[in-house]
Amino acid sequence: MSKFYKLALILFFIIVVASSNSYAQEKKNIKLNIGVVNMDMVLQQSIAAKTLKSKIDKKRKEYQEVIKKRGKKLQDFQQEVIKQQDSMKKEELTAKKKLFQQKVISAQRDTQEEIKNIDMAVAESLKELRKKAVMIVADIAKERNLDIVLSHQQVIIANKNIDITKDVLERLNKNVKSIPIKWKK
Repeated sequence: MSKFYKLALILFFIIVVASSNSYAQEKKNIKLNIGVVNMDMVLQQSIAAKTLKSKIDKKRKEYQEVIKKRGKKLQDFQQEVIKQQDSMKKEELTAKKKLFQQKVISAQRDTQEEIKNIDMAVAESLKELRKKAVMIVADIAKERNLDIVLSHQQVIIANKNIDITKDVLERLNKNVKSIPIKWKK
């Protein structure tokens, strides 16, 4: 390798290292505006969340009554079969037992389907509430020129001045009183 190429290569490396150091120095002087939010608290303590919880509790209580009635009907049918078993022919008793088993399986399937539908409706409503809360966080971040908003779970120590949880909660309570739940029938 000629001296010229060695000198050019060394000069090239010096320029690259020097420019990367100055770039790094520039980056060190950048100041980030950071916010912190406790989304769990927002999603639990907001008016919309409390209203949602109330609706869910009411629906679950209603469904517990439906399940009780189904169980009572099955129990009554079983008691009727037991009372009549001495007067029934073997084939008739076998048919009644089979019918009872089918009713139990059907009731279990219906119960599982209804619980799944309730859970899906609740999940969709919670997703909608979270979406609205995130939009409010984004609005506050924009208003305050925040470069990044972190979850409180990701922060160990922080100045209380960067916590926007209270503001998010207040704005969510002001703008979103309730979230509809789309129950399947």
